[in-house]
Amino acid sequence: MKNTYDLIVVGGGFAGVTAAVEASRKGLQVLLIEKTNALGGAASNCLVLPFMNYWTKDPQTDENKILTGDLFMEIVTAMEKLGGLHSNQKTFDEEILKLVLQRLCVESGVELLFNATVVDVQTENGAIKTARAWGKSRMLELAAKCFVDATGDAELSVQAVACSVGYKDALYFSRVFRKRKGITPSNYRKESAVRA
Repeated sequence: MKNTYDLIVVGGGFAGVTAAVEASRKGLQVLLIEKTNALGGAASNCLVLPFMNYWTKDPQTDENKILTGDLFMEIVTAMEKLGGLHSNQKTFDEEILKLVLQRLCVESGVELLFNATVVDVQTENGAIKTARAWGKSRMLELAAKCFVDATGDAELSVQAVACSVGYKDALYFSRVFRKRKGITPSNYRKESAVRA
């Protein structure tokens, strides 16, 4: 494993996997960091299923019209070939999903780092330059030209904001933010998005 990449994606759910795969397929050197031992996020690790409808009926032809992109359909097709997708096209076997997502990443050239948590970042001019991730046995110093926060609860983003305003400890920053604003940074971000 090397220390410098074009892109580091933190979070191995659907958003993180698809971001990493698409970037790697476009020629970037990509590292995907996942805190658990498998990809798929809540769908595979928390049994959040089935897939919601990813098609609609064409009113003129009564045929299914797919609403998702090609990459999701690539995942669905691979799951179906392995017997991991129910005939309703929504219920799935989470173990097959894990396998399909890992194969997709490996075949696309994405480097995977499991059981690792980003614990600190260093920023420069408001951009993340390096991240420290605690793995199974050691601390890793990782650098990239660009980072994607696909953690689902903005872990990487909160650390970057904490660092940019002078806090070395993101947890302490979150406590100070909550005390001053009356809301957690993650909920503040979600409410801001709704107002926008």
